[in-house]
Amino acid sequence: IDLNTIKGAGAAGGVGGGMVAFFGANLVSGIDYLIQRLAVKNAMQEADLVITGEGKIDHQTLSGKLISGLVRIADDLQKPVIGICGSLELSNDEVEALGLSAAFSIQRRCNTWEVARENTIQDLTSMAYQIGGLAKTLIR
Repeated sequence: IDLNTIKGAGAAGGVGGGMVAFFGANLVSGIDYLIQRLAVKNAMQEADLVITGEGKIDHQTLSGKLISGLVRIADDLQKPVIGICGSLELSNDEVEALGLSAAFSIQRRCNTWEVARENTIQDLTSMAYQIGGLAKTLIR
């Protein structure tokens, strides 16, 4: 088996490729699998706003992290999606191209990794409060 020809065979350190080669496994999209198993579309139909998060929203996000699958469904349902993250590395144009209505980093000030990690709960709480206030004004 030429693993170079199998889409996704190199993901997660090649585990998928090894499973195909040695056990005859079938690879499936992780995003699509999770969305189906968690009945995300059904939950989104009841929502006015979708809020999702990643540790980092970056160029990899544009290539298929979970956010891209959520945005795809939300777009079909005409639901806005806000992305929150620890680190936002995309430009405004890239955030828009991803399909997010908005994206925010929870970091309220420039910190070292250690300090940022220590402040995560406080910063995330503050971000949730701000998004909640925004949502109240948008969704009536």
